[in-house]
Amino acid sequence: MSVRRIFAVAVLSLAVNTGAVHAAPIVNGGFEAGLTGWTATPLSDVSVVGTVQGYAPAQGALQALISNSAGVDSADLASFLGLPGPTLLDSGGTAYEGSAIKRTLDVQAGDTLSFSWAFLTAEIEVSGFPPLPDFGFLLIDQQLSILATALDPGLQALSPDPGPPALLGGPYLFGTPRSTFTHTFASAGTHTIAFGVVDIDDYISDSALLIDAVDLQSVPEPTTMVLFGTGAAIAAVRRRRAQR
Repeated sequence: MSVRRIFAVAVLSLAVNTGAVHAAPIVNGGFEAGLTGWTATPLSDVSVVGTVQGYAPAQGALQALISNSAGVDSADLASFLGLPGPTLLDSGGTAYEGSAIKRTLDVQAGDTLSFSWAFLTAEIEVSGFPPLPDFGFLLIDQQLSILATALDPGLQALSPDPGPPALLGGPYLFGTPRSTFTHTFASAGTHTIAFGVVDIDDYISDSALLIDAVDLQSVPEPTTMVLFGTGAAIAAVRRRRAQR
């Protein structure tokens, strides 16, 4: 195919594909405006902080801290999350309390959610009994994904620095490395996402979840893919001509 014909096909494709719809960007995904755009469980320990026990924000100067030190009871947490009952929060034991933040997102199929997170806990072994399996989670609609628990073998000892005054549940004793989680949406529509932490089998030792850099990446528009493919095709034609 000649370069001229390839270009003509590209122009026609652009005319057909210019109407692609993209997901709206997440406003305040880095929590620099506090909890604006997010809804938190009422009267619970959810705050926006700076560096916490060596965990600097993944972007900007602030990040969300979700702690179960003053969480709502499991039934209220389940209701806040839109779950049919608190037993869906039981994991390795009975959910006693927890805290969470949530928001809705309008997405297209193939859009990818990403965020930075770390789990912190004060759970310790007592008289030969292992720590209780408090956990941090992501909830998409009613699909629960556990990010980490207080029993995870990869937990590391933390510095005793309690962090800022807003850290009501600190200091924490152990924590995971900061990690990035991604999720690709299979279907378009309005989805509810939530982040939270659950206290299992007691109200005593506290755990927390740090969340930052929440972002939504859209799939490339068809026009973008056409331009990329056209450029590659033209380059291939030119290489073949140069080799003759």
